[in-house]
Amino acid sequence: SIQKLSTEISRTVLGILLSLTVLFGMLSVIRMLSGDAVLEGTNLAGGAQTLLEGLTPKREIGEIPIVQETEVPLLVMQPTSTQAPREGTARVTFTGTMALETEIRQSGYSKTSKTYDFSDILMPAAASLRSDLCVAALENLVSPSDTVSDLIAPDEVMGMLVSGNVDQVALGFGRSFDRGYEGLSATVLSAQSHGLEAVGAYRNEGEAALSEQIHSIDGIRLAVLHYTEALTNAGRKALTKDGRIYAVPLLEQAVQDIPLVRSLGADFVIVSVHWGTEGKSEVTKAQRTAAEMLCRAGADVIVGNGPRRLQSVERMNVTDEAGQVHEALCAFS
Repeated sequence: SIQKLSTEISRTVLGILLSLTVLFGMLSVIRMLSGDAVLEGTNLAGGAQTLLEGLTPKREIGEIPIVQETEVPLLVMQPTSTQAPREGTARVTFTGTMALETEIRQSGYSKTSKTYDFSDILMPAAASLRSDLCVAALENLVSPSDTVSDLIAPDEVMGMLVSGNVDQVALGFGRSFDRGYEGLSATVLSAQSHGLEAVGAYRNEGEAALSEQIHSIDGIRLAVLHYTEALTNAGRKALTKDGRIYAVPLLEQAVQDIPLVRSLGADFVIVSVHWGTEGKSEVTKAQRTAAEMLCRAGADVIVGNGPRRLQSVERMNVTDEAGQVHEALCAFS
């Protein structure tokens, strides 16, 4: 009977140890799920007692797997949330539409030297435009092989932008591809030769890559994307025939690009877009529909150009398919 009692005691002790092992394993999982970053293994009884005294689970736990090991390993868990939101200040300015049409172009021409100088045109606004990032929308091409006109501007137009403290020039507009890839490529090169960054028109896929549109300002990763609502029939045919679809990003592409640029680390997304009807002060139905689409895709700020008229600035709230409400500030023109 003593041998039988000893056997029963051994079974009881073994059962207690196994129970403590399972209990500690359960508590380890609960502890991890409740947000602790590190759990260090210790003796079973002491560790279980410590956890029982200090544990305050934050959520209900479903099925928990039984831990078979007799020793509890060191468990390391990464924080469940992503990195903390960045804090900083970024000042961004936009000029709206610029175009060197006949009267303005002629005003900068010297008959004596037969050269152009537009450096004084933006001087009155230069101080106001100075910022961390200044974006100008230009509705001109710079194509040395073509005669200057309302569409074709001399190379000095880029110097005008530099004198106005512009950093980035948005070259996507309805007639961007009217002179084909050669005309667009020459325009981008002209901007780059003056130290300007071109957006909305690109010479190659590398320049068009979304990662290239992200800027770091005061710790904030800020993306500025530019799109064109539509090209002229001639421009669209030339772009399709040429095959360089990346050269002028069209507005419908933004729905895919905005989430992608977020996944690349952008904290804040500004979408610049050429849209609307020239000369029209009222926001069109198409503009409003497109703005809601951009907001739903995740744009934080939408800045329009193209109508060449001042249009409304509105704060938009759009609910996406998952029921999440997204807010964006939209300056239609």
